[in-house]
Amino acid sequence: MEKSVIITNVHERGFAFAVTTEGEQVFVPPYAKDGFNVIAGDKLDAVLVPNTSDPSRNGTPWMAVRLMSEEHAEPVPPVAEAPVRSMASLDEEVYGIICSEAYVTSADIADRAGLDDTRTAGNSANRLFTAGRIAKADVYNRVGQQRPSFILYAEHAHNFVEADQ
Repeated sequence: MEKSVIITNVHERGFAFAVTTEGEQVFVPPYAKDGFNVIAGDKLDAVLVPNTSDPSRNGTPWMAVRLMSEEHAEPVPPVAEAPVRSMASLDEEVYGIICSEAYVTSADIADRAGLDDTRTAGNSANRLFTAGRIAKADVYNRVGQQRPSFILYAEHAHNFVEADQ
C-alpha cells in the first residue's frame, strides 16, 4: 500500500523511522532509502507492508519497502566505485607484500594492500599457500583451541625461525 510518511528519526547505521499521516509508526530499512538523503521532517511517499519482523505487541506496525517520491529530501550523489582488482593481480600484490617482510599476518597484508577486509587478504594468501608459493604457520594461544589465534605467512618456512636472529 502507498502512503505519505514523515521521517522522524534517521539512524547512523542507515535505517530510519517515520510516521504515516494517520500517526502509525513505520520502520524504514537502509535499502528503502537508497537514492534518498533523508533527514527528520522530510515528507515522502512510501510503499508500506506489514512489519512482521517486529514481534513485540506495541512494535512498529509498518515497514517501508520503497520510497517513491520526495518533497524535501535531496538525491544522494552517485558514489564512485573503487577500481576492481582481478584475483590474479591481487594475489601478485599480496605475494610481493609477503616477500618483502620476514613474515606477515592477514591484517598486515590488508593494511599494506589498502584492503578493508582482512578476509580478502587471508584468502589471497591462502591461494598462494595452496599453490605452493609461500609458507604458512598457524599460531595457537592455548591447548584445545579449534582455530588458530592468528596465521603468519612468509616467503619460506625458515623465515619464521630466522626472522629475529
